[in-house]
Amino acid sequence: MVTRVSIGGVLTSVAVCLAGEFAFFEAQAQLDEAASRLQFSCIVDTDVPELMARTGDVKVSVVSWDSAEIAISPESTPAADCQASAARFQTLHDAGLLHYITTGRMDGQLVVCAAEVAQGRCVGRLFDLVSTQRPRRSLQRVLSIRLPTEGPIEETGPRPYVSWTRLLQGDYMSEN
Repeated sequence: MVTRVSIGGVLTSVAVCLAGEFAFFEAQAQLDEAASRLQFSCIVDTDVPELMARTGDVKVSVVSWDSAEIAISPESTPAADCQASAARFQTLHDAGLLHYITTGRMDGQLVVCAAEVAQGRCVGRLFDLVSTQRPRRSLQRVLSIRLPTEGPIEETGPRPYVSWTRLLQGDYMSEN
């Protein structure tokens, strides 16, 4: 007895099988990408809201909302301002604009802001600082880091630029 096999049917079966395998691997790649995507959130487990950056299983504390350096809107709360800041961090990161964190003035207010390049201009407000004459020191306190200097700290010198990548990697010395 001779069995006839349709080449078209075999090819269709192989194509369906390969399509299923491809769909599985594509879905796995999307899950892996989602797990590695940087996400910002404000954690309010205690009295002190904490802005966190998370990628996969790794969490990094970025800012604790207990610093006297952070300006809280009169009509707001530290938790609400932390959540609004987390949304701004996420928006600027997703847009590819968050490469450096620095200080500047926006609408007359001293702010911590994002910059695309070192020595670049502010491209987006992250959160407000209490109006002070010491923005470098304020940024170090808020981020709980120490920035290297080339001699005495001069608050009238150039603005500090904190590399976002280096901050996430823990390359800056802790202030604590």
